[in-house]
Amino acid sequence: MIAPTIVLWNSGGLRAPSKSTPAKTAFFDKEFPNANFDIAAFIETHHKNEEEIPDLIKEYTITHHLIHTPTPPSNTHAGIIVLVRKGYNITKKETIIPGRLINIHLSHSTTKQNYNISVFYGTTEQNATAEETINIYKQFPKIHKRSDNNYIIGDFNFVDNEIDKGSGMRRRDKSLTKHWQDFTTNADIIDPYRIQCPRKKIY
Repeated sequence: MIAPTIVLWNSGGLRAPSKSTPAKTAFFDKEFPNANFDIAAFIETHHKNEEEIPDLIKEYTITHHLIHTPTPPSNTHAGIIVLVRKGYNITKKETIIPGRLINIHLSHSTTKQNYNISVFYGTTEQNATAEETINIYKQFPKIHKRSDNNYIIGDFNFVDNEIDKGSGMRRRDKSLTKHWQDFTTNADIIDPYRIQCPRKKIY
């Protein structure tokens, strides 16, 4: 099985009206010329509707499907845009949490391999309590089963390893980690980066 080429970018804002967007999209186009990716996920886009999706992203619809969930009025710093190469058939797509969690089921048109992919942008201490965030993580077991070919990509806004914070994990990190690790164990999901780089700090 050949794994899809997946790109994730926490863009910190990717709205068409924003002055910084042309430089950001130009950088992305330079890094990934000729749309040489299967799946690209842009999170924390801040976009409020389809009209605010940048022109370059819309141009990719020649070769890719476009899926998105804008940031809700209650939280301007969310939003997700996903591009999926048209060699993959979308069998299901669902916005689980507006602006924060999209679940997509894909089937490769040639290999017939199925994929269950979630793109996630986690909450921060400023916009959700730990209890509210835990309720978000309870959504994952509902959409990812152990028997699926699971990919979960995003920015979770917490760490689950002491190495990723010089002062150690905070109370919120530890609280969320317990629920996250319960899910990943049951679903047989691993962090491939941490497996390959067990001592490298990335937070």
